Amino acid sequence: MKKVLIWDDFPMNNIGGPMGYCYNIHEYLKIHPTKQITFLSDLLPEEERGTWGNPPAPKGVRKLQLHSILKKLHLYNIYEKIGNIKNAFKAYLFEHYRTGCKIIPATLNLNEYDIIHFHWTKHLAIFKRAHPEYTGRTMLTSHSPCPISVEVFSEKKWTRIFWPIEFSRECHTYDKADFIMFPCEGAREPYEKYSKMKRTFANNNHKFHYNPSAILDLKVNPEKMQKYSELDIPADAFVITYFGRHISVKGYDILKQVGHKLLNKYPHLYFLCAGKGEIQPLNHPRWMELGFIHNANELLSQSSLYILPNRETYFDLVTLEILRAGIPIILSETGGNKYFHHFSDKELIGMDFFDINNIDDLIAKVENVIKQKSIEPAQYMKRKVANRNLFINNFTIDKFVERYLDLINKL
Repeated sequence: MKKVLIWDDFPMNNIGGPMGYCYNIHEYLKIHPTKQITFLSDLLPEEERGTWGNPPAPKGVRKLQLHSILKKLHLYNIYEKIGNIKNAFKAYLFEHYRTGCKIIPATLNLNEYDIIHFHWTKHLAIFKRAHPEYTGRTMLTSHSPCPISVEVFSEKKWTRIFWPIEFSRECHTYDKADFIMFPCEGAREPYEKYSKMKRTFANNNHKFHYNPSAILDLKVNPEKMQKYSELDIPADAFVITYFGRHISVKGYDILKQVGHKLLNKYPHLYFLCAGKGEIQPLNHPRWMELGFIHNANELLSQSSLYILPNRETYFDLVTLEILRAGIPIILSETGGNKYFHHFSDKELIGMDFFDINNIDDLIAKVENVIKQKSIEPAQYMKRKVANRNLFINNFTIDKFVERYLDLINKL
């Protein structure tokens, strides 16, 4: 029986990405422990758990003082440009030189573990340099909707200059990993849009293994949860939800197009959104924004329909949250979303798919659900039950851990 150490060198929380992914597994193992899986954070001193160490910047990199002088001289344009460059430089240093835990306990023998599982490419790269004494194997799982270097460095004007360096480093890290675990083959799609990453994945194809993600099953307490009535949403409203970043890659602008077309057509239709981003919300009294929230599950449980309009996606945990809540969902035909096609039509009656280049088709499918809930409530309820069953049968943490250990033992 092989032992694996999960390198959770980040603060775990019930959110998306590696933090939420590991949080769900960690919480489950508190109640159902196994000697085969250990989390690094459980072996660290309390003050080190969920922290990153930030060593001094390399020689020659010092805090820029010029901007303060320029500010005093009222040379604001120059000040702003230098400030942007300075911030980009700091972002580069933070992303590239943060080390992870400051202390690895002397009592921790890494070689007790057959596999160490990393969830950030940079953590694996740093580990390889810092621990040449480790004789076991390494596994890497990514969680970003595209290469992490693209997500961090290519979007902002002043950080793009660092992107080629970081992208090359990211590709090289996949070469260093002994095993690569993705939730499904479709999750590779947004990475393989980049020719160099596609070649890297092709060269390392023998390392890839797949295990669909999972989340904890949660119960909603109707007496304590925040109700839609508290948000001034009527009891007979049809509520479309979207919880995620307000950016193009997540398709937030696609969602706005749906709202623009349908809000005035259906007076009982509401859009309830959470999250923030560079794209501004639709200006309409029934388009509601909550910002960052901590009660997504209880709000989702009251939803009529969820739209997941990603232009690119890895394997979005929010999809599993929707299935868990038993809410119908319409999702884009892209990346990890395609994984669900391997289920039978009967299992998928609560899910529908659309082409991101055909917004009219998406709008028509939304209208079908609106009308079905009103005219054929029994058929609408079948959608809800099917999604809940899909979650229970495939995406609970016990199913994930069973698949995970089976994979680990076979490596």
